[in-house]
Amino acid sequence: MKVMLPRHWESNLTCCSCRSYLRIDAGDLRMTSEHKMHFRCEVCDTKNDVQDVPEYVSRKLQKLLEEKSTLT
Repeated sequence: MKVMLPRHWESNLTCCSCRSYLRIDAGDLRMTSEHKMHFRCEVCDTKNDVQDVPEYVSRKLQKLLEEKSTLT
């Protein structure tokens, strides 16, 4: 029997604009139509690029982006 463990991704980042130290998780990430990931700083609302995101999170975001584009 194969046991599947829940996967949770989070990262600690510094905002590129206001230098606030932020903890983000997979739910904070957004993907553009060019498949670039970003999140908005909670302090200054600046868009920040995110690196080193696991492949499974990227695939999930791509799937959500495709579903959104088919609805419109």
